This record gives sequence, C-alpha cells and structure tokens, in this order.
Amino acid sequence: MDLQTTFICLLKNALEDMSEGGEVRVTTRVDGTQAFVEIADQGPGLDASVRDHVLEPFVTTRKGRSRGLGLTIAKGIIQRHCGKLEITDRPEGGVICQVRLETRFAPKTVDRFHNEEALTGALT
Repeated sequence: MDLQTTFICLLKNALEDMSEGGEVRVTTRVDGTQAFVEIADQGPGLDASVRDHVLEPFVTTRKGRSRGLGLTIAKGIIQRHCGKLEITDRPEGGVICQVRLETRFAPKTVDRFHNEEALTGALT
C-alpha cells in the first residue's frame, strides 16, 4: 500500500462509521516543514474500550466485519513516509484522523537512499 491507498482506507473507515449519514470533511494545511491532512467524520466516535488502542493490531469495533488491521497498516505506511497518524474523538461527535508528514527529508533519512534520484517524486 502507498499513501494514496492509505487515505482511501481512512476515508472508507470514516464513511462506514456513519451508518446514519453525516459529513466527512477533509482539510489540508502546511505549517513550516509539516503538511497535515485531517479526515473528520460525524459518526459515533471512538468506543471507550478501544480509544487508547485503536492503532494496535487486531483492535476493532466491527466484530465480524473487520480484522482490525487497517489502521495499523495505515500507521505503518505513514511512518515509512516520515509521518505520524493520530486518531482522536471530535468534541461534537465523530472522529478526526490526522496525518502529519514532513515536507522535506531530514539528513538522517536521506542516508537510507542510495542516490539523489531516489528522492525524485518524494513529498517536497
């Protein structure tokens, strides 16, 4: 999976959580060297039993419909892109998935690449 697939997965989760209808809002912003993408839904919010563990493997509130791996996989992909995924309840109900990505590579990250051409197409 790549970042595009990850965002599709996050959007799909938001839509599935709103069985009664509602709105999914996607916002983006750049702050210094970080880019933010927020996906906010109007679903029921996080169940208290999973709130602190929602990004761990096999944690799900969709028993029988989910294996509880989607958010864990999304988190891993985002981390491989020098980013972070945070999921929190919205005060007015629903959930916010915030993805934070570095807009340029730190020197220690560049060491992972064999040449400068490997950086072509990276988030800049």
